[in-house]
Amino acid sequence: MLEKFTKRIDLNTKLDNISKQICNEYNLGQYISDTLIEVGYEDFNYILKTTIRKVLCKNI
Repeated sequence: MLEKFTKRIDLNTKLDNISKQICNEYNLGQYISDTLIEVGYEDFNYILKTTIRKVLCKNI
């Protein structure tokens, strides 16, 4: 399922690169991990875990 999702979204960079940039721009602490949400109403959602909190990133 992840392969179909990746092909549909056509993400041309690694998700952790985007996550690290979001952490820096929004002062969310240091990046720890991200978990892609493959099924939902929106096309592209994931949970970003940092040293400070967990954040739902959607429609990026």
